[in-house]
Amino acid sequence: MKKNYQTKTTAAMIVPDSVAIAMADLAQELREGLLALAVGTGLQVMDVLLEESVIALAGPKGRHDPDRVAVRHGHEEGSVTLGGRRVPVRRPRVRSADGACELSVPAYEHFSSTEVLSRLALEKMLAKLSTRRYKSGLEPVGERVEARASSMSRSAVSRRFASARRARPLCLSGCRITLWRSTMSSRVSIRSRSATRVGSAVNSIRT
Repeated sequence: MKKNYQTKTTAAMIVPDSVAIAMADLAQELREGLLALAVGTGLQVMDVLLEESVIALAGPKGRHDPDRVAVRHGHEEGSVTLGGRRVPVRRPRVRSADGACELSVPAYEHFSSTEVLSRLALEKMLAKLSTRRYKSGLEPVGERVEARASSMSRSAVSRRFASARRARPLCLSGCRITLWRSTMSSRVSIRSRSATRVGSAVNSIRT
């Protein structure tokens, strides 16, 4: 059942100076190659950024602060965008100290945005990659992540493409006009060359 909360937008995402990576948790990704390792590392960094966003709102965990304006409110299932797909994560929740509303976590809002998905679907379709072959056109992210990923079905890609097309009609119109002009220019060029050849042939026959 989907929960409805009054949500308040908060400050920008907090980025720490350094992040510790647990290499023991990346053994499988290390065997699969550099790209899978980079994805596994990135997901660990994302977890740190999520926690930093929560700390910025509600303070360090376990430390009482009578002046705090927000409190931690557990976790729930969520998902983030990764390489043209959605990957499930446990997203943190934060509420205002008076319990009036739920506060958005800047890092989660950033990583869960679907704008990248729509843009990627649009680019793939314009490159003539069918919705059926969309998944095969994505960068590999490692077996562990791939097994949990979603939003790669034909229907999901079609919906995102339709959404992106509605959001960027001028861009698509421009692409069509450019393609039409290019095609017409090529046809005119071909016809001009053909006419020149015919004219040369007629002149040689006359002489």
